[in-house]
Amino acid sequence: MAGPRVLSSSRCLLGAVLLGASLACAPPPLQEVITTERCHTVSLEPGSSTAFSAGFLRMGQSEEEQLWRMRVRLPALPEGLSLSPEEIIMDGTGRLTARGVLSAAPGVALRGPTLLMVEAHSDNSSAMAGQPCFLVVLEPPVATPDFSLSVPQQVSILPGGQSSVPVSLVRAEGFTQEVRVTVDPLPEGISAEPLTVPAGETRGTLTLHSMKSVSTGPLVLRVVGTAAGGQAVDPFTLEVSSRVDR
Repeated sequence: MAGPRVLSSSRCLLGAVLLGASLACAPPPLQEVITTERCHTVSLEPGSSTAFSAGFLRMGQSEEEQLWRMRVRLPALPEGLSLSPEEIIMDGTGRLTARGVLSAAPGVALRGPTLLMVEAHSDNSSAMAGQPCFLVVLEPPVATPDFSLSVPQQVSILPGGQSSVPVSLVRAEGFTQEVRVTVDPLPEGISAEPLTVPAGETRGTLTLHSMKSVSTGPLVLRVVGTAAGGQAVDPFTLEVSSRVDR
């Protein structure tokens, strides 16, 4: 005996009534939509790793289908960079955040901001989305025999706003001089208040200001500490963003 006929969902109910037959109804076509929400700029140094995240909004799945997987990846990473896991697998619907770890090999040649494309696609539909994301590989810090300094690898600022950059000094034994701290280069529309870390002290705070006309995106800057014994440098990324949420 032949099995039940299979009709598309749009004709299934009508066919069952007209034919008086046992019909198997195919599920409705999946109207799934994936849209992008936000991808943060990521900064790291050669030989280091850092957290990576990208936000997506996934809608349109039925209850029976919401366990199908969505896959997120960086398909064109430059040589010397890697994402772990290579493919971030996610379940569910609504607002989803893909999280992984980006690593830079010690000998990576890439420097400065690079625009990458983050891709997401569903296992059970043709839904997919892509969003650009900046990756910044910073130059390693440079110390002097007398002292070194460090700042966060990345700081965010709003156009027309200000941001604080904590500066930490590590002093060699016997080095107690004051250290003058500056930012170099200072792009047009970005300014920094003068900072001097007093003799014997190890901490200070740089205050940066931006004009409203500054374009959004990452800027690679260097914090330079100067004393009689020389200069120490630590590069960082200033992300000019339409919203500061980290």
